[in-house]
Amino acid sequence: MIPETCQAVVFSGQGKVELREIAIPPLEAEEILVRTLCTGISIGTERWYLTGKVKGVAERYPLIPGYQRIGIIQEMGSAVPNFKVGDRVYLGAWAMRLDPADGLSGGGAHSSHAVSHYSRALPIPEGVKTEEAALATLAAVSQVGLELTPPRLGDLAVVIGQGIVGQMSAQLARQLGAYVVTSDLIEQRVALSQQYSADLAVNPQVEDLANIVRRLSQEGADLVVDTSGNSNLFASDLGLLKTPGKLCLQGYFPEPIQVDFHDAHLKRATVAFPWGFDLSGVRRSLQLLQLRRLTIGPLITHRIPASQALDAYKLLLEHPEEILGMVLLWE
Repeated sequence: MIPETCQAVVFSGQGKVELREIAIPPLEAEEILVRTLCTGISIGTERWYLTGKVKGVAERYPLIPGYQRIGIIQEMGSAVPNFKVGDRVYLGAWAMRLDPADGLSGGGAHSSHAVSHYSRALPIPEGVKTEEAALATLAAVSQVGLELTPPRLGDLAVVIGQGIVGQMSAQLARQLGAYVVTSDLIEQRVALSQQYSADLAVNPQVEDLANIVRRLSQEGADLVVDTSGNSNLFASDLGLLKTPGKLCLQGYFPEPIQVDFHDAHLKRATVAFPWGFDLSGVRRSLQLLQLRRLTIGPLITHRIPASQALDAYKLLLEHPEEILGMVLLWE
């Protein structure tokens, strides 16, 4: 039986979050109805969306945020292949079809149900935990950056910022054979990075990152991945690089980045500006989780019932430093 309505998290304006009851549109032949188990919050992206710092987002309110939904297929249209009722699946960014009467500009992930075309869904491999799968898209985001600036076997890679995207960037760079140094100002993230993601994790307020890099390689790092979102770090990122070197600005940087062309010119720097992910990247992330080559579970610091979503986003706005991985539980 298809319910007529479902609950959704809605960003209704800058800094404004609501829980709304919205309509579930009738199922079409090639669509599935997914009952949500868990959704992953992207700490950086959703904070920028909620604060209105993503370019053009102010014109898109109200919207349902998020791009990481894991759920169970509850109903299927008559022409859906390769799936069955009860399958556990992933649905990504804007996969949710909305009823126009609700007046929402886009359907993200944070709702109790979603109607979507079956081609937007991925099956969750056996043995992959639902909560880990709900943050696996952030590993797919990191994959895009490393595909643009791939480290080679034996390279020195430095990853600035150890949120989930930074941790995933570090883990994936190690999978590719790099020696990985990570950096973060929050001690909890440094400790978790040292345990799960890095060959060496440092707090730059305690240890000089540039000195550590030079000690490991007099020429500098082959690759710097900056996941901080802090536009002011560009010059120091560049200073860590060897000549030639690669810099990956991974994530979203809401403020303009100033580039001293002379310094970048002398470094012969290749600078990448990756954005987003695709379904093939999410599929690879899920496969790596199944093979135990990615670690996400111990990095989840907050598991919050969806009924308390307003509190989750209040924490995200006021104390983002307390959060590493955050998921909403819809059951």
